[in-house]
Amino acid sequence: MIITFLAVIFIALLLFAAYFGLRYVMNQGNIPLDEVNKEKCSLCRKQFPKNELLVREVYDVKVYFFCKECIESLNNELHN
Repeated sequence: MIITFLAVIFIALLLFAAYFGLRYVMNQGNIPLDEVNKEKCSLCRKQFPKNELLVREVYDVKVYFFCKECIESLNNELHN
């Protein structure tokens, strides 16, 4: 009998947490579209639109973004 009572309380608490968690997520607001399409350069940490960055993936897990200025700087260092 007590196990059934504890199970009912557990399910009620789970539903309560799910309901208020979902309400919290829904009330956070929308992220502007221009912020969604931006990433930070992995070297200089400045934000750029994704279409201006070079993307490199390592082992399908880590993604690196490089801006034009950083690539040019690395190229100049390599050739000097």
